[in-house]
Amino acid sequence: THVVITGGEPMLHQDRIPALIDGLLEVGFNFFEIETNGMYVPSQDMLARISWWNCSPKLSNSGLFTMKTRVAAALATIIATQKSDFKFVIQAAKDIDEMEKIYMPPIPADRVMLMPEGVTIESQSRIMPWLMDECHRRGYRFSPRLHILAYGNERAR
Repeated sequence: THVVITGGEPMLHQDRIPALIDGLLEVGFNFFEIETNGMYVPSQDMLARISWWNCSPKLSNSGLFTMKTRVAAALATIIATQKSDFKFVIQAAKDIDEMEKIYMPPIPADRVMLMPEGVTIESQSRIMPWLMDECHRRGYRFSPRLHILAYGNERAR
């Protein structure tokens, strides 16, 4: 059974997550995915227990400060697992350029997923056509925000 550990930022609690996983293993769960922003170097206990890393490093379009040196060490560790995907939220072509400048390489292109930013169907629809073309041209994967396409920005779904 597949368990996804998400947050906030679950890596802030990596001192406690291994015990949680061990308890879940005892009752039959067997695959553990974690969603992280890639800013925290995983401990050996986390590396031994996480089955898949879903990593979403932040670009400047997020409005969050990028801690480049810390990100580099964390990303290198996650990349080395060879059990990871990297998702970047894209608003404009400059965001792809920023992603490539800061994060590429060492992230393999086939592990990169680009997602259009937007909390409405209309805002995603403006970005999706050219972003899909860029993904195809550059060898990245594409993923819309499916919950927005299905439900809009409706909460509690």
